[in-house]
Amino acid sequence: MPTGIKNLEAISTVPWMYVFDFDQTSRDCGLLSVNENFIRKRRSLHLTNWRQPPAGITENGTSWTFLCGRRDNPESVLQNCNDVRSWFQSVKGNMDLHIEQIQRYIEDYTVLTVLVIWPVDEHLAQHMHKFLTRLDEGLDPKPNIVLSIPGKPTTDIGNSIFMILKNDIGENLTTIDCDVKRLCGCISDITKNQQIVSNIKYSLPTADEFSDPSIEESDAAWLREELEILYLTNPYTKCQMDINSLEEEGDIFFRGGSLRWFAWYEVGAGHFDAQRDLMLAIIKTIRVYIEENRSAVVTLYHAPGSGGTTLARRVLWEFHTEIPCAHAKLRSALPVSSLIERIEIIYAKTHKPVLLLVDGDDEVKVKQLIRTLKINSRCYIIILYVKRYPYRAKGNKLFLRGTVSIQEAKRLALKFKNQCKEDGKKQEQLSKLCEDVEVGKEHLVYEFGLATTILCFLSLAYYYGQIALPLQFFGRLIHKAPNYLVEMEDLPEPVSQFVVFDKNESKTNNIRVCHYLVAKEILEQVLGNRSEQRSTELSVSAKTNLKDICEQFIEYASRKCSQKSGNIVYILTRIFIFRDNKDMGENAEQIRKKPVLSRLVLDIHSKGLFFTERLLVLKKLTEAFPNDQNFHAHLGRFYAYCRPNEDDEAEKCLQRATAICEKQIGSKTKADLDDKLLQSLMHLYHIYGTILQKRIARYTGQSPTDEPDIKTNEDNFVERLDELIKTAKLSCEYFKKCRFYTPDGHESCYGYVGEITVRLQICDFIERHFKEEEESSGIKAYLSSMEEQYCTGRNFVKRSVYSIDNLLMDCLNSLEDEDIDHSVQKVIFWYSHLFSKYAVNLEELAKGDDVHAYRLQIAAKKLKYSCGENNLIMLEKISEKEDITMIVQLYENIFRNYVSESKAALDRDYKEWIFAIRHRLFVPEYRIEEVLLHVRKWHDVLHSPMSKFYLFILTSLLGFGKENTNGSSEFLSEANVLKKDMEKVSKYVLKPKYPREWLRKSGEGIKILEPGTRFLGYSFIDDRNLKEDIYQTLRICKGTICGPNNKKLAGFISLDLGNNVLPVRVFYIPNKANLASTAHAEKRVEFILGFSLDHGWDAFNVRLLEKYPCPKPGCYAHAEVTSADKDVICPGCQNIIPRTEFNQQIA
Repeated sequence: MPTGIKNLEAISTVPWMYVFDFDQTSRDCGLLSVNENFIRKRRSLHLTNWRQPPAGITENGTSWTFLCGRRDNPESVLQNCNDVRSWFQSVKGNMDLHIEQIQRYIEDYTVLTVLVIWPVDEHLAQHMHKFLTRLDEGLDPKPNIVLSIPGKPTTDIGNSIFMILKNDIGENLTTIDCDVKRLCGCISDITKNQQIVSNIKYSLPTADEFSDPSIEESDAAWLREELEILYLTNPYTKCQMDINSLEEEGDIFFRGGSLRWFAWYEVGAGHFDAQRDLMLAIIKTIRVYIEENRSAVVTLYHAPGSGGTTLARRVLWEFHTEIPCAHAKLRSALPVSSLIERIEIIYAKTHKPVLLLVDGDDEVKVKQLIRTLKINSRCYIIILYVKRYPYRAKGNKLFLRGTVSIQEAKRLALKFKNQCKEDGKKQEQLSKLCEDVEVGKEHLVYEFGLATTILCFLSLAYYYGQIALPLQFFGRLIHKAPNYLVEMEDLPEPVSQFVVFDKNESKTNNIRVCHYLVAKEILEQVLGNRSEQRSTELSVSAKTNLKDICEQFIEYASRKCSQKSGNIVYILTRIFIFRDNKDMGENAEQIRKKPVLSRLVLDIHSKGLFFTERLLVLKKLTEAFPNDQNFHAHLGRFYAYCRPNEDDEAEKCLQRATAICEKQIGSKTKADLDDKLLQSLMHLYHIYGTILQKRIARYTGQSPTDEPDIKTNEDNFVERLDELIKTAKLSCEYFKKCRFYTPDGHESCYGYVGEITVRLQICDFIERHFKEEEESSGIKAYLSSMEEQYCTGRNFVKRSVYSIDNLLMDCLNSLEDEDIDHSVQKVIFWYSHLFSKYAVNLEELAKGDDVHAYRLQIAAKKLKYSCGENNLIMLEKISEKEDITMIVQLYENIFRNYVSESKAALDRDYKEWIFAIRHRLFVPEYRIEEVLLHVRKWHDVLHSPMSKFYLFILTSLLGFGKENTNGSSEFLSEANVLKKDMEKVSKYVLKPKYPREWLRKSGEGIKILEPGTRFLGYSFIDDRNLKEDIYQTLRICKGTICGPNNKKLAGFISLDLGNNVLPVRVFYIPNKANLASTAHAEKRVEFILGFSLDHGWDAFNVRLLEKYPCPKPGCYAHAEVTSADKDVICPGCQNIIPRTEFNQQIA
């Protein structure tokens, strides 16, 4: 396309969702070259080509895809582009991915309009025809295609393609006689208001207090795709363009809508909203994390309809002048990594903790976000998570109640007194919703008319799923053509009076009922008999009719849904499947447990013990959506929990779900699977494993004290045990798959706990049976038996002893303290209770010279010391020299006999060995060079993050040297290279900032290293100022603060290393040490040296060093004295000066 066309840049003012470009030189001298900068200032621009996967669709982003490649990206250029058949064979796979993504986006949300600009080179018309045909076939509803062509085609090829297009696309094709110049002129006239150059300054609070984070318009547009940033100055021009917008916003807010951010900038806090009593407690909680530079989730629980969204926005507004504040858009099509990237950019530009508001999203996603940030990122973030909580609050939660205090009532009354003029009218219309019901008939939704049906569907979605529905969803219900774009005015009255647009969503054309209580009242009036008194839950009569409305909602949704559905399936999952966490305990250490079924399914009134009505609704989901694995899995789960005598039906459901997933996986590796499929696989395999575990529990019980439902007598014990072990092995395989497919950042504890529980159930089953026999001692007798019939069981038990030990270590290493679940503590106790008394016998039985025998011996020795406060099986508890010495030997036997069984197990073995050789009772002193040989072998085999970490530590120690010996520059060079490599792999390790090792004051060989807390999930130190007693153990190092030292949260200290040439720059946080100023550059400091995967060398307890004059007469030298020095050598007279002889100012 020629670039000299007038107004060509007007193309950038249209919010294009997609641009498919056939011009290989578009970025050099075509359409993109003129528009790229203009688009980037308005929207997030994603450039892709036919080789790359789609970038994701958002309302504030544009995907510009080059279907013939792009000249400035030579790898993407198709050399045979003129050969249409060859070109199409090359690009159709990628083209289909883009079309599938567009279909998922528009499904029941919007109707696509495609503008086609007829090419100057009419040979490309063939390419356009292929693409448009594919697009027309792949989308439902069919897109409206507008073809802009000046006059008629000028070549035979052009004429032929033009006629084919008219015949193929038919009535969905509109042709306009218009050249590009005229087209751009028309666009320019329509969008002239958007062409005004913005003078907005995108400023944020920064650590250096200049408030200029250098955010350009293009940066702001990119951030806007996922976040609404609360800049210091108003970034919204809505009120400038529409003077009535503020008044309209207030009206919508008082009707139950959310107050958008432009209104906060116009009138500030307190104009529309009223201060809530809980606000100060939330602010205080957040401020603690800000001061500590600590990432955290602050959860605001709120009773439905209590104003949690408004309160959270008020809190965010209160902080927006202190730290960067952002509001995450709900249910974005982009991956979590895209949101994280934007948070990291904000932090990098401001060096201040980011406060992120997440309102109403799944708790699992919030946990994934914070865990991923803690693991992978160097930034600090505080997530204010707003969670609707329809239960009674327990413990010390930040909970906004549905009732208000006297002061709140007064403040709210002042705000609402002018907004209640039409309440009588609305109440009257709400009451009329049911007047057309014929007397004596059942409450079927289609008897109530369109308005009632629409409001009932919306109420189901908002009351039970806290989710809005797309306007387009109701197109067929109001008898509109499939490609008709539905607007609010198309809905019958009085729908518009009870709904608002949900501005919290990333998609802005979704509507919801204006208030939770209004949604409940609609359901009451439509489904109930209207005579019962209202309570916090639906009435019995409404619940009795809930099944029918649910089935009809599912039926209607399935007719709207395509085979590759996304939007509608997610909506139904939120409503019918999503199970919320519910408190089960009373104290601070509450047991949080999910209900067996979703709130809606539990509300469906079911007669008898078989819950038939609930079953029919879940069955309807699988019949309506036969290709969705989650619906099949949850139906199987229902059978297992609610109809336990129908095991075969449960298994059939899970087999269907598994088959659907495996078909989607195909030959792909885990890295090729998207997050949604990984989550489905994780949940599916966990459900399957759990159902088999529950089946086993019928014969074994769920705990050491739980009685089984079905007793096993002596005669059928062997047969029953063989059946249970067969089921247990299958269950363990599913839990293993659950762990494998767990996406990064997700809780992995349940995949571990599930397998541990299964193994413990089998072992406990054997223990109970053999305890019942006279003069028998449970598992000990079973394992000692030489009977052939027990062979399979003996092997299972022996393998379980060390497998449980290893699974527990892996579990605790994957968890943070706040993630520790009651179930983890339960299995730790159970394992100790069951096996610790047989530890000596297990040692004797662990014969053999293979890896399994070695691991069983190690586990048996650790079990001898499992008693104590936490029952955890760990090397730290061992109190006999012979045992720790033998454990070291056994680990070294494993290394010598290693076969490629499990890389994760070998990684764990090496970490345990490195700890064991520094155990307080282990006498031999391993030289660092000797340990390095082992670690190099470890790293050569695995190349894991931890092998790289210990290789870095050991090369650092050899590079540092000793007190009277210079280190090696060669080792220091290697350490520096490894440090850079570690930064790339640290994201795969929990808490990479945490110092896992420390430099000791004294110790020979490897014992110069002091281990940090090993199980971060059980206890950890997350502070740069450690306790005072560490001076007894850790070395106080000296160094010089590196200039310019002008950042509050990132600085470096040059470590004193004698005559070494290579510098060692140790990371520290100036703000934490009160040294955040250029004035402190080049000052001498003391500190404790730690090692972490994130920064490599870390300085803690950083303090300025003081110099004191030598007290010896005639010596005028000054000596540096650290806080731990008892005496120092004067640099002048070389005398040893006791600390007490320095000037009294030391004290």
